[in-house]
Amino acid sequence: MKNKSGYFTIYEETEYDVDINDIISNLDCFDENQLKELKDVLEDEINNTETLITTTNLEDEQKIKILNELFDKCTWEQLENIRKSL
Repeated sequence: MKNKSGYFTIYEETEYDVDINDIISNLDCFDENQLKELKDVLEDEINNTETLITTTNLEDEQKIKILNELFDKCTWEQLENIRKSL
């Protein structure tokens, strides 16, 4: 799978371009297991590629750990509410 301009290309037996905005706008069409599978695939892809965010100090590294924990424990709506409150 590779990311290109807001699209993810999923390679298996065939190739599909999936616009990430289509996924976000249709989240209610997925059940919990499908969302978990999607999250796992995206995490695996991110972990298998170059690090998108690099840290230069321990404080930044801690912030990234906190963000990862929030991503695992919060819904998109909760994350959006947190972002708006900052």
